Amino acid sequence: MITLALILCCLHKVKHEPPVPSIKTERGRQQCEELKARIRKVKEWRTANDYTDTDWVYLLKLSQSVQKMPDNVVSEVMNSFNDLDSRPYLVLKVMFYRPLPNADGYRGPGSGGLKFTEKIKDEHSYDVPIDWNKGYPHLVASRTGGSGRGYGYLYHYYHLRRCYSLRKITIPKEWEKRVKQVNRDSSSLHSSPAKALKKP
Repeated sequence: MITLALILCCLHKVKHEPPVPSIKTERGRQQCEELKARIRKVKEWRTANDYTDTDWVYLLKLSQSVQKMPDNVVSEVMNSFNDLDSRPYLVLKVMFYRPLPNADGYRGPGSGGLKFTEKIKDEHSYDVPIDWNKGYPHLVASRTGGSGRGYGYLYHYYHLRRCYSLRKITIPKEWEKRVKQVNRDSSSLHSSPAKALKKP
Protein backbone atom coordinates (compact mmCIF):
# COMPACT_ATOMS: atom_id res chain seq x y z
CA MET A 1 0.00 0.00 0.00
CA ILE A 2 2.77 2.45 0.91
CA THR A 3 4.71 1.68 -2.27
CA LEU A 4 1.62 2.13 -4.46
CA ALA A 5 0.76 5.40 -2.72
CA LEU A 6 4.29 6.70 -3.26
CA ILE A 7 4.19 5.79 -6.96
CA LEU A 8 0.82 7.54 -7.40
CA CYS A 9 2.15 10.59 -5.58
CA CYS A 10 5.20 10.77 -7.88
CA LEU A 11 3.04 10.40 -11.00
CA HIS A 12 0.73 13.12 -9.72
CA LYS A 13 3.70 15.38 -9.08
CA VAL A 14 5.03 14.93 -12.63
CA LYS A 15 1.64 15.61 -14.23
CA HIS A 16 0.48 18.40 -11.96
CA GLU A 17 3.63 20.32 -11.01
CA PRO A 18 2.39 23.92 -10.87
CA PRO A 19 4.11 26.60 -12.94
CA VAL A 20 5.77 29.36 -10.96
CA PRO A 21 3.44 32.38 -11.20
CA SER A 22 5.11 35.46 -12.62
CA ILE A 23 5.20 38.54 -10.43
CA LYS A 24 4.34 41.41 -12.75
CA THR A 25 4.07 44.38 -10.42
CA GLU A 26 6.68 46.24 -8.44
CA ARG A 27 4.54 45.83 -5.33
CA GLY A 28 4.45 42.05 -5.85
CA ARG A 29 8.24 41.87 -6.25
CA GLN A 30 8.64 43.95 -3.10
CA GLN A 31 6.30 41.61 -1.17
CA CYS A 32 8.37 38.64 -2.34
CA GLU A 33 11.63 40.15 -1.14
CA GLU A 34 10.09 41.15 2.20
CA LEU A 35 8.67 37.66 2.75
CA LYS A 36 11.99 35.99 1.87
CA ALA A 37 13.75 38.21 4.39
CA ARG A 38 11.20 37.38 7.09
CA ILE A 39 11.45 33.63 6.46
CA ARG A 40 15.25 33.85 6.72
CA LYS A 41 14.77 35.20 10.25
CA VAL A 42 12.88 32.06 11.33
CA LYS A 43 15.08 29.98 13.61
CA GLU A 44 16.52 26.92 11.90
CA TRP A 45 15.24 23.59 13.19
CA ARG A 46 18.05 21.35 14.39
CA THR A 47 17.02 19.68 17.66
CA ALA A 48 13.76 19.14 19.50
CA ASN A 49 14.89 21.58 22.20
CA ASP A 50 15.88 24.48 19.93
CA TYR A 51 12.84 26.72 20.14
CA THR A 52 12.19 29.36 22.80
CA ASP A 53 8.96 31.30 23.37
CA THR A 54 10.38 34.14 21.27
CA ASP A 55 11.15 31.76 18.38
CA TRP A 56 7.64 30.30 18.44
CA VAL A 57 5.89 33.68 18.60
CA TYR A 58 7.86 34.89 15.58
CA LEU A 59 7.06 31.72 13.60
CA LEU A 60 3.35 31.80 14.52
CA LYS A 61 2.95 35.48 13.63
CA LEU A 62 4.80 35.06 10.36
CA SER A 63 2.67 32.04 9.41
CA GLN A 64 -0.48 34.05 10.20
CA SER A 65 0.60 36.82 7.84
CA VAL A 66 1.62 34.39 5.07
CA GLN A 67 -1.90 32.90 5.17
CA LYS A 68 -3.24 36.32 4.09
CA MET A 69 -0.72 36.96 1.31
CA PRO A 70 -1.45 36.64 -2.44
CA ASP A 71 -1.01 33.10 -3.69
CA ASN A 72 1.42 34.06 -6.46
CA VAL A 73 3.69 35.81 -3.96
CA VAL A 74 3.78 32.81 -1.61
CA SER A 75 4.36 30.43 -4.55
CA GLU A 76 7.26 32.51 -5.85
CA VAL A 77 8.87 32.68 -2.41
CA MET A 78 8.43 28.97 -1.62
CA ASN A 79 10.03 28.11 -4.94
CA SER A 80 13.09 30.19 -4.04
CA PHE A 81 14.02 28.04 -0.99
CA ASN A 82 15.47 24.58 -1.50
CA ASP A 83 14.09 21.56 0.32
CA LEU A 84 17.05 21.25 2.70
CA ASP A 85 16.09 24.53 4.38
CA SER A 86 13.97 23.93 7.48
CA ARG A 87 12.65 27.50 7.76
CA PRO A 88 9.99 27.48 4.99
CA TYR A 89 9.24 23.88 5.98
CA LEU A 90 8.23 24.98 9.49
CA VAL A 91 6.16 27.88 8.11
CA LEU A 92 4.16 25.46 5.94
CA LYS A 93 3.71 23.05 8.86
CA VAL A 94 2.21 25.85 10.95
CA MET A 95 0.11 27.37 8.15
CA PHE A 96 -1.91 24.26 7.29
CA TYR A 97 -3.95 21.91 9.45
CA ARG A 98 -3.26 18.28 8.59
CA PRO A 99 -5.15 15.35 10.19
CA LEU A 100 -3.76 12.03 11.34
CA PRO A 101 -2.18 9.84 8.65
CA ASN A 102 -4.10 7.18 6.77
CA ALA A 103 -4.26 3.61 8.04
CA ASP A 104 -1.49 2.55 5.64
CA GLY A 105 0.85 5.10 7.20
CA TYR A 106 1.36 7.09 4.00
CA ARG A 107 1.95 10.73 4.86
CA GLY A 108 2.09 12.26 1.39
CA PRO A 109 4.51 14.94 0.23
CA GLY A 110 5.61 17.71 2.53
CA SER A 111 8.72 16.45 4.33
CA GLY A 112 11.06 17.88 1.73
CA GLY A 113 14.55 16.48 1.96
CA LEU A 114 14.74 16.72 5.76
CA LYS A 115 15.34 13.69 7.98
CA PHE A 116 14.22 13.08 11.57
CA THR A 117 16.15 11.34 14.33
CA GLU A 118 13.13 9.94 16.18
CA LYS A 119 10.83 7.37 14.62
CA ILE A 120 7.52 9.04 13.77
CA LYS A 121 4.71 7.39 15.68
CA ASP A 122 1.12 6.96 14.53
CA GLU A 123 -0.28 9.20 17.25
CA HIS A 124 1.56 12.19 15.78
CA SER A 125 -0.20 14.05 13.03
CA TYR A 126 1.04 15.14 9.63
CA ASP A 127 2.45 18.21 11.40
CA VAL A 128 5.57 16.33 12.58
CA PRO A 129 8.12 17.56 13.64
CA ILE A 130 5.64 19.96 15.28
CA ASP A 131 3.04 18.67 17.70
CA TRP A 132 0.29 20.76 19.30
CA ASN A 133 -1.07 20.70 22.83
CA LYS A 134 -4.03 23.03 23.47
CA GLY A 135 -2.72 25.62 21.05
CA TYR A 136 0.90 25.33 22.21
CA PRO A 137 3.27 23.99 19.53
CA HIS A 138 6.44 22.10 20.39
CA LEU A 139 9.05 20.14 18.46
CA VAL A 140 8.94 16.35 18.84
CA ALA A 141 11.94 15.39 16.72
CA SER A 142 15.45 16.47 15.88
CA ARG A 143 17.11 16.72 12.47
CA THR A 144 19.93 14.53 11.20
CA GLY A 145 20.47 16.48 7.99
CA GLY A 146 18.72 15.92 4.70
CA SER A 147 18.63 14.07 1.42
CA GLY A 148 16.98 16.69 -0.77
CA ARG A 149 18.03 17.59 -4.29
CA GLY A 150 17.79 21.33 -3.99
CA TYR A 151 14.23 21.58 -5.27
CA GLY A 152 12.02 24.45 -4.13
CA TYR A 153 9.05 24.16 -1.79
CA LEU A 154 6.53 25.14 -4.49
CA TYR A 155 5.11 21.65 -4.91
CA HIS A 156 4.78 21.17 -1.15
CA TYR A 157 2.91 24.45 -0.86
CA TYR A 158 0.76 23.61 -3.87
CA HIS A 159 -0.18 20.21 -2.43
CA LEU A 160 -0.99 21.56 1.04
CA ARG A 161 -3.07 24.40 -0.37
CA ARG A 162 -5.04 21.99 -2.57
CA CYS A 163 -5.62 19.21 -0.03
CA TYR A 164 -5.75 20.85 3.42
CA SER A 165 -7.33 23.79 5.20
CA LEU A 166 -5.51 26.72 6.76
CA ARG A 167 -4.86 26.36 10.46
CA LYS A 168 -6.54 28.76 12.85
CA ILE A 169 -3.39 30.13 14.47
CA THR A 170 -3.52 31.69 17.91
CA ILE A 171 -0.60 33.13 19.84
CA PRO A 172 -0.50 31.89 23.47
CA LYS A 173 -0.92 34.97 25.67
CA GLU A 174 1.68 33.81 28.17
CA TRP A 175 4.28 33.62 25.41
CA GLU A 176 3.41 37.07 24.07
CA LYS A 177 3.72 38.60 27.53
CA ARG A 178 7.15 37.03 28.08
CA VAL A 179 8.36 38.07 24.62
CA LYS A 180 7.20 41.67 25.17
CA GLN A 181 9.00 41.74 28.50
CA VAL A 182 12.19 40.39 26.92
CA ASN A 183 11.96 43.00 24.15
CA ARG A 184 11.45 45.79 26.70
CA ASP A 185 14.43 44.61 28.74
CA SER A 186 16.56 44.33 25.61
CA SER A 187 15.50 47.78 24.44
CA SER A 188 16.38 49.39 27.77
CA LEU A 189 19.79 47.69 27.78
CA HIS A 190 20.64 48.92 24.30
CA SER A 191 19.30 52.46 24.61
CA SER A 192 22.02 55.05 25.06
CA PRO A 193 22.01 57.45 28.07
CA ALA A 194 21.85 60.39 25.68
CA LYS A 195 18.52 59.20 24.27
CA ALA A 196 17.14 58.54 27.71
CA LEU A 197 17.71 62.14 28.83
CA LYS A 198 15.00 64.68 28.21
CA LYS A 199 15.86 67.79 26.28
CA PRO A 200 16.10 70.92 28.47
